[in-house]
Amino acid sequence: MSWLIPLLGMGVSLFTASKQSKQLKEQAAEAIRIGNLNADDLIAMTEKNLDLSEKAAAKDAAAVTKIGYANIQATKDAAAISSLNIIVPGMEEDRLLEVKQNQMVGEIRAITGGSGVKVDTGTPLHYMNSQIAAAEHSRKMVKGLRAMTVLSGLWQATKTAEVMKLETDLKAEQIIYNEDINSQIAWNESLARASALRRGADMNASTLRAQASSAMMQGIGSAMQWAGKMYTWNAT
Repeated sequence: MSWLIPLLGMGVSLFTASKQSKQLKEQAAEAIRIGNLNADDLIAMTEKNLDLSEKAAAKDAAAVTKIGYANIQATKDAAAISSLNIIVPGMEEDRLLEVKQNQMVGEIRAITGGSGVKVDTGTPLHYMNSQIAAAEHSRKMVKGLRAMTVLSGLWQATKTAEVMKLETDLKAEQIIYNEDINSQIAWNESLARASALRRGADMNASTLRAQASSAMMQGIGSAMQWAGKMYTWNAT
């Protein structure tokens, strides 16, 4: 029965080594599983955050565009109102100038007619025509200056609106562009961190597998020692 103790020793050594090796291998597999889960969770969370960031940027760009275009329309409306404030009173001014011109012609006819001079010929006619021409010229000058003022205001408003539109569009584009760049940076960082998690899990698993192999070898070595003892005891 002297061989029984070494045999039991061999069995215990192999069983213990096998169990420990199995546990270490299971830990290695679990380390990889958890590492992959952590990496996948990181990627999934990053994708959700990027989606939220994209929606926020789109909303900001839309708000900038809406406000900018509202200001553009307000600028155009203000220019139109300013033009009406010039044109409408100007129409009344033209009417009064025409009335004044007709009154002047009537006064000339009345004065010359009262003195017994005919206004339809000679110097009186030339005088009346010159006064009419001067009045017409004055009216045209007033209307021309008024038209220039209106056109100048509308032109300035148009150019201002064009600059405002360009600025608005560029701001909206810049918001989207910045979001794209920041999202790409965040995505690259997330991929790098996920890769680091996977590599860390692989390294941990490799260490555990090495420990499993070592435990098994130690168990086999211990079993061989027990086998040697069994041989020695049997020999004696």
